[in-house]
Amino acid sequence: MILATARSLHSVLGLGGSAGDPKLAAVSLVHCGAQMTSTRKFNKPPLFVAISATLLIALAMAAAAAVAAVWAVTWPRSPSLAGVPDSQIVSLLQLSLATAAFMGGVVALTVAYRKQLLAEAAHELALAQESREDTRVFNERFGSATVQLGHEKSAVRLAGVYAIAGLADDWLAQRQTCVDVLCAYLRMPYNPADSPPGGAEVRRTIIRSIADHLRPDSLTSASWAGLTLNFTGALLDSPNFVNADFRGAAVLFDRAIFIGRRASFYRARVEGSTLFFRHAKFECNDLSFEAATIGPKAILNFEGSEFGPIAFRFTDAKIRDSRISLIEAQLRCTVDTSRMEISDSVFAHSTDWRPPPLISSYAAVESHDDPWREYGPPRNMGHRVLNPEPAE
Repeated sequence: MILATARSLHSVLGLGGSAGDPKLAAVSLVHCGAQMTSTRKFNKPPLFVAISATLLIALAMAAAAAVAAVWAVTWPRSPSLAGVPDSQIVSLLQLSLATAAFMGGVVALTVAYRKQLLAEAAHELALAQESREDTRVFNERFGSATVQLGHEKSAVRLAGVYAIAGLADDWLAQRQTCVDVLCAYLRMPYNPADSPPGGAEVRRTIIRSIADHLRPDSLTSASWAGLTLNFTGALLDSPNFVNADFRGAAVLFDRAIFIGRRASFYRARVEGSTLFFRHAKFECNDLSFEAATIGPKAILNFEGSEFGPIAFRFTDAKIRDSRISLIEAQLRCTVDTSRMEISDSVFAHSTDWRPPPLISSYAAVESHDDPWREYGPPRNMGHRVLNPEPAE
């Protein structure tokens, strides 16, 4: 059947040469396909043109394979199939058609690959457009929330606090920026005696929102653990950081003023992080690090801080491979270290203060008069240190 088809096409097209010559029959197939293609008018994209050209090349290569097979069979005689058995001619045609099928498979793979590239490009374009749209919406929300936060009415400012906190949960790329805005509000000058009604509640709401986002068991939709928190110079009324996760974070309480009943870091986790309390003032009744996990690789820096007659508690705290510095701190309080576990840590203090016996027994105690001149800066235990010196 294959041989008859090839010879019939040869005779119909009126080509010269022997009617039984499969070389000419294969050329006839190519010529016939070319004529059929040329009679059609296509209005297709460049991809179709490329595929058509590849297909024609495949057919040409199939014809070339048939011709090469004929030469191989008849060499060194002239390329004539006279006297060649029909079975061998059929085998030659099958070989050429198999070559064409192989090239067709290559074409199919090329088409599939091009479609995949186009689909991926379209997907990336859609993602980029979606990202731009999301960014536009987030920027609008940010602008609206910051306007609310600066409003003269406390109720509107409270709405702004919740709006920025919600935006921080949704906008991962700018979460730190949103948190910075909340911290900056706390750093603004504030006098409780002259504060308008509701002003203290706005500040407490900000602290509560930040603390809630630091708790692993919180119902908030996102965690703010690991972010930088800058409370430098802020007036903090009874901040409650119970069970807060400070792991890997840098938190600045430098020159902050703690007032109210209690500043609580109960069961807080301070691992691989630095908490700065340099030159802070503790005018609250109680400063608690009870049951806190401090370390490994943690720093609590109270250098130059002022402690009033408060209760400073490390009861049941676990301190390991960390550094606590009270150099030049004014301690008018007692430090409760009952049931505290401490190991492989450094406890630095000035010479005018005597550490509790438990600290002296189980920690490396450094006594400094002028630490910067005599010993150099305190060891940072290989941690990230943010603003190692408080700004004047």
